[in-house]
Amino acid sequence: MLSGLLRSPIAIQANINIMRAFFQMQEALLIVSNTQLQLEQTRTEIKQLRTDMNGTLADQNEINELTRVQLDAISDALAELQKQDKDFHSLPEIGYTAIQKRRENQKPEGSGG
Repeated sequence: MLSGLLRSPIAIQANINIMRAFFQMQEALLIVSNTQLQLEQTRTEIKQLRTDMNGTLADQNEINELTRVQLDAISDALAELQKQDKDFHSLPEIGYTAIQKRRENQKPEGSGG
């Protein structure tokens, strides 16, 4: 535009430099626009990841709570079994050696057999 009015080499060079500057500004605006779009996409992805992570952690806490309840039930069952084990020792002996001991205890004291 300026070169059309002044028709000098300096004016032509100034006009070229102005056009280059506008072109570079346009490219910079496109880069900024793309960067903002990518930033917004990244923010959306991060929000989704946070939501998914919070859901996963909530599920894990629920599983941990269920596991704790199951472990408590196992502990109670083992404690009950230990109580029954004490009663188990009062049962009579069985098997070949137990039969031999009973026969020896039942023998009359006078027989030498």
